[in-house]
Amino acid sequence: MKILYHDLQIEITRRCTGDCKHCCRGDQQNLDLTKEEIDALLNYNDIHSVNRLLFSGGNPPLNGEMLE
Repeated sequence: MKILYHDLQIEITRRCTGDCKHCCRGDQQNLDLTKEEIDALLNYNDIHSVNRLLFSGGNPPLNGEMLE
């Protein structure tokens, strides 16, 4: 079964340098997704179409592997 998404948001890291009172993510964690994990997510679920893909997280630039 092919999956069609209008919007898909992937949280690539739980790391963050901020301590924002309004943050609903909870405490920051030293956790990152790898390129291989994201590829597996997209391939395993047979995602056929995505209108808009958003990479989010705590602070996405802190996941240096994703910036390469």
